[in-house]
Formats: sequence, C-alpha cells, structure tokens
Amino acid sequence: MPSISELFYEAFSEQWRQGDIVINFNNGYEDVALAVLATPQCDIHWGKAEHLLFIPAGDFRISFLKIIDPNNRLDEDSRDGVVVLSKAKLADIFDRVIRHLNGDHAHRFYYLPPNDTGQLRFGGCYLDFQKIFTLSQENCESFKNNRLLTIRDPFRAQIFTRYVSYFGRIGTPDFEQEDLQSLLLN
Repeated sequence: MPSISELFYEAFSEQWRQGDIVINFNNGYEDVALAVLATPQCDIHWGKAEHLLFIPAGDFRISFLKIIDPNNRLDEDSRDGVVVLSKAKLADIFDRVIRHLNGDHAHRFYYLPPNDTGQLRFGGCYLDFQKIFTLSQENCESFKNNRLLTIRDPFRAQIFTRYVSYFGRIGTPDFEQEDLQSLLLN
C-alpha cells in the first residue's frame, strides 16, 4: 500500500497550480517556511489572477495545542506532558484530533502530513487559514523555483473546501453550559 506521502503529494508542473507547496521565501513582511497556493486553478490557467493567494503553515506545536485545547482549559503543566492527563481527557484530545483530521469544518487549521519520500522531505505541519496573504504574480516569479510538491486531489479539493467553509461561516454566540441546564431543568 502506498504511504500517505505518495497518496497526498505529487510533483509540481511547469506552471503554477492550486495546491503547489512553496518553501523558504519572503512575502514582503516575513520569512515563510512553507505555504500552499490557494488561488483557484481556473484563474491561474486563464491568467485572471493578478495576485496569488497563499495559505502559510503555522507553528506545529501552537496549532496542535489550539486544536486539542481550543478554550485553553489545559493547565500549563499538562501541556508538556499530555500522557499524564486523565484517560477521559486524553480520550477527548484524541477524539478532537481525529475529528479534525477527518474534516471537522470548525477549525482554522488543516494538517499536512509529512512527506517522507525521496529527497523532498518535510515534517507534518498545519496550514493556518487566519494567516492568508496575496502576492502579485510578478513577485511570485522570483520564488517559483522554491516549489516543492503539489497536493493531489481529493486532498487539494478538501483543503479549499475547508478554507471556504472557515471563511464563509457565520459568527453566532456559542451555547454555554448554563443554557443547556436551563433547557433541561425547566
């Protein structure tokens, strides 16, 4: 059976493509270790995109902690030793991670598995939908050779479906425990 890397990634083509992974470049504000091109493929192909949209990878540890503990309810001592958590809390953490990896649309992060094949290796990381940025096509040409791989379908489609879902959500107040208690106890 092929590895997740072989299922998830393929070689990039001559032209830019949605899903291209670009490494080690500067976006004009900061150095970017890894980002994925998010501009719709039709806009790239037909030359309609004056600017290209990128989703950068965030810090793995910070992103992972925001997924397993979105409300910051783990104390600082427990963060470095997840294995010392109660079985119930640990089960909840694993459940959150599995739901996230399987497409829970409420998260701002998308996990990119490590590429463990060939010379183009990199560790797992999280794309952060809150840190998107655009660059002019002209500026992008200077780091076109920094492309590493391209994300294959259906994973490429899943990333951009989740991206659209994240930005298209409508903010509503969260239900609190007191709300549920009042419903059940009245």
